[in-house]
Amino acid sequence: MTDSPARLSDPPEVPRRFRMHKFQMIGVPVVFLLPVVLAVAGVFGESRTTVTVRTGAIAATVAYPTKLHYEQLATMEVWVENISSATLDTVTVAVDTAYANRFFQMMAMPSFEDAYTLSLVRLAPGERRLANIEMQGERYGTHEGELRIIAGDTAAVRLRTITFP
Repeated sequence: MTDSPARLSDPPEVPRRFRMHKFQMIGVPVVFLLPVVLAVAGVFGESRTTVTVRTGAIAATVAYPTKLHYEQLATMEVWVENISSATLDTVTVAVDTAYANRFFQMMAMPSFEDAYTLSLVRLAPGERRLANIEMQGERYGTHEGELRIIAGDTAAVRLRTITFP
């Protein structure tokens, strides 16, 4: 008996081919097209909303971003009008710190005096003024808070902004 190593035969030639199952033929294009369709529909783009509130002495219109992207600059416009017959000494516009801290920078014109609080002084009857607040998205997700406009009475606007990556 001789101990010779057994020789293995070469594997058979198998042609390579790409195969997909029925569900994969439908699912793969959907996975690739879904983000494109959502982007075209405006789901991921910047959007804004406008809210109007009234109290006994003031009427305010607030336009703020509801959707923005990371590090994108956006503007919140707060128009305050004195609808009373007397001059308002000071109207305070205050952004909730829980909301404001979710953004990288928050600057205002007129400037913030305290933590996200600014004042509009000597607002004459029928006069309308703008408080412009610039913000830059920093943290991903949904950010909620409140904007208060105080002139004796308080007018409050619920703020809700989504920051996308």
